[in-house]
Amino acid sequence: MRKRNALVVALLALALLIVLLFPAGAASSKDQVFEELQRQGLNTAAACGVMANIDKESTFNPSVSSRDGSYGLCQWTGSRKSNLFSYCDQNGLDSSSVEGQIAFLMYELQTGYKGVYNTLLTTSNTADGAYNAAYRFCYDFERPANKAGRSTERANLAKNSYWPAYRNAVSLNGLVQGSDGRWAVYKDGNVDTSVTSVVQNQHGWWRVENGYVNFDANGIYHNANGWWKTTNGKVLFNENSIYQNEFGWWKTTNSKITFKETGVFQNENGWWYCVNSKHGGVQRC
Repeated sequence: MRKRNALVVALLALALLIVLLFPAGAASSKDQVFEELQRQGLNTAAACGVMANIDKESTFNPSVSSRDGSYGLCQWTGSRKSNLFSYCDQNGLDSSSVEGQIAFLMYELQTGYKGVYNTLLTTSNTADGAYNAAYRFCYDFERPANKAGRSTERANLAKNSYWPAYRNAVSLNGLVQGSDGRWAVYKDGNVDTSVTSVVQNQHGWWRVENGYVNFDANGIYHNANGWWKTTNGKVLFNENSIYQNEFGWWKTTNSKITFKETGVFQNENGWWYCVNSKHGGVQRC
């Protein structure tokens, strides 16, 4: 009986150790990192290269902290850690989430590590591409002690473990940045040129024309939720004036035509009378 009780205690202790070492959600965090990297425009090989590094840095736990104060998926520290919190706060993101940290990672790459970023965008979607992406990310972005040795270790992990596991994963989907740097609506890895609408992603609502975001769009455009005023391609949700599209001049409230506003309203050209949110061609002083 005592041996059985000792065995039960040992098994319970082992289970507790597993929970501590491999917290719930670790596997889903790994997949979420892959999905977020793809949504940011990386192909599978480049994503595998980054993931091999994140594996060694944080085991995909976005909330992990080390004794030296490093934090998150990429173990940011010092001013970079502060920049992570500031960036997420300014962009309405959770700094402890995979989404927020991957968004910040891409911001860092685009602003301070352009060489690494260009490598990730142009790497071949092959096992060797995964190797090269992991090596360069480690050597020039993470910059650990013994850079060459650790870069090789992570490159082999990307090529031999992550690439076989993810190479057949579903390709890009949704409104994301492609490897050419352009933002577009993807469907299973290809730009869906049939889409002309106002489309949402994690950064807001955008005017899309023939699959691509038109950052020069300044007008009123339609989607399934209504008619929306965009400025430089984005719905700002704070525009309350009279604007023109191909159907006339319209009063918007929080960037949307309600079709319910009747009265005199102002824009930069003066005061105008509208019926059911549409200007009928009569100016009122």
